[in-house]
Amino acid sequence: MPIVMEAPDGLTSRESAKASPKYEPRLLPITIDAIAQSDPSRVLAEFLEAPHHSEETFELTFGLFARVIDRLSWWMSAIGKQAELKTFDTIALAGFLDFRHYAMLILFCSLVTDTSAMERLFQDADVKIFFTTVEEESPPVQRAYSLPTILLPSVEELISPGEVPRFPYSKTYAQAARDPIIDFQSPGSGSTAMRPQWTWTRTYALSADEMCLTITSLSVLLIDAPGDFAVCVAAIRVCLLALGLQCFWTLSSSSFLSTPALLEQLVMLRKIFWIGAPLTWDIARLLVDRTHLATLWGTTETGYLVSFETDPEDWNYLNIDSEREGIQWAEVTPNRFEMRFIKHEAPAEPQVAFLTLPDADVVPSGGLFSPHPTKPDHWKYAGRPDNIIVVKDMLFDPAGIEKEIESLDSVKGAFVFDIKCAVVCLILELYETPQDTQSAFEAVWPTIQKACDGMPEHQVIQPSRVILARSEKPVPRNHKGEVKRPALADLYEAEMSACYR
Repeated sequence: MPIVMEAPDGLTSRESAKASPKYEPRLLPITIDAIAQSDPSRVLAEFLEAPHHSEETFELTFGLFARVIDRLSWWMSAIGKQAELKTFDTIALAGFLDFRHYAMLILFCSLVTDTSAMERLFQDADVKIFFTTVEEESPPVQRAYSLPTILLPSVEELISPGEVPRFPYSKTYAQAARDPIIDFQSPGSGSTAMRPQWTWTRTYALSADEMCLTITSLSVLLIDAPGDFAVCVAAIRVCLLALGLQCFWTLSSSSFLSTPALLEQLVMLRKIFWIGAPLTWDIARLLVDRTHLATLWGTTETGYLVSFETDPEDWNYLNIDSEREGIQWAEVTPNRFEMRFIKHEAPAEPQVAFLTLPDADVVPSGGLFSPHPTKPDHWKYAGRPDNIIVVKDMLFDPAGIEKEIESLDSVKGAFVFDIKCAVVCLILELYETPQDTQSAFEAVWPTIQKACDGMPEHQVIQPSRVILARSEKPVPRNHKGEVKRPALADLYEAEMSACYR
């Protein structure tokens, strides 16, 4: 997840970045303690529907958060001795997504946050024990992978009044930089197929810290992220609040459509920066004519990109310094380039991709981008180079659905695409052009339904999003007979857009 920088008067954005003062790297526990001592009443987060807490609303201040971390640290120290846990043993945290996740992230050096049965990750990471926030029913991952389980203290216990001795945390950044924080196998990552598991160290936070330090004027930051990205949100939140940012929201895109009052508040802001999946037009159209909107980008492996200011009409473009980021653009199809990170021997800035994947020399982002027709360094997200698609900010391989549909004798090809990363559609190629398209559709529809059975809602093909390929627009193939998917998407772009509307 990246951050957009706004330049002070008299400087361009890139000049502002070069002129920014350099600071020593900081560890999150030290930063939180410093704020808790100097400004304990500063609000870190406000819960309008307080998670697992009796009050309807709840403010988590830095003073309270530091006390929660200390209380949880002393508790964990005692539990660790009982369970005979050693330094950097991997533990798993499963259960409700409340601020105990954030406290655990900052407290522990090795953490797995997972809500699905990823047994391979647990085996690779050699998980020793489960911590859970769930009292009555075990999370699915816990039932699938049997381990000793310990219930975390409740929210009420952690925030209860009373002095808590400060838990000693004396490591410097240099001592802790390579300590592992989280083992990952994220379905929302750009190049998951490269490696089944990877680990964040504390150095990973440098990219977020560097960007936060260059922010000079920012009213609000919006993050649209799935639940298992919340720990990343929490880390950035702490960095930004340490610099005095007063407003930081996490929203789902549906919030704009279902809450008109929220929209009216947002358009009063001078600028809005969007983090998460590419912003779809049904949301963007509500904002682009009333405020300055900007699009942002990042992945789990490669970290956060610094995206500079764009003109208002270029709201869906990134404005990035490729040389600074170590990015090389490789043309995959005409006017579509894959973003690839190239290892530098002496980089000017930390190359997060090679902290996450230290043995690699090149890390593909897994994303295709199209250059702006007239403005240099402006790039717009344009899909993926493989058959994997992105829907609701999650990766999805449609090969199983396509194979099931192609098992029909009448079907020559079935091709699932995402539309604006929001919904899926199907381009259906039949061997013979039907005289009655409705009858042809009805003959295939039961198989489409069967192929989508059990899939998450956002991956299910709806009847209104099935497109029959026409003879006057044949499916493009190369000399080997392989379908040229990007060209097919371009050919039927109008039909796909009509499905979305």
